[in-house]
Amino acid sequence: MTRAASSMIARLENVGARTVLASLERVRSKSVRDAMSARYGIQTKTALGVAMRDMLAIAKDIGVNHRLALALWETG
Repeated sequence: MTRAASSMIARLENVGARTVLASLERVRSKSVRDAMSARYGIQTKTALGVAMRDMLAIAKDIGVNHRLALALWETG
């Protein structure tokens, strides 16, 4: 887990989609995004290129939050 991901966000019950998206923006990587295209054929201009280890660290901080999941889904 990267330092940026571990210090990302504290465990909050009412964390918002904007907060999570900002956290993901901070750990995004062009090299990860390019690898997604090469390995998995993911062709999108909206992909952030966040390593799975960083996503899991953020998810662990947040916990289970179905409303947040729906709000994130709606962002595209």
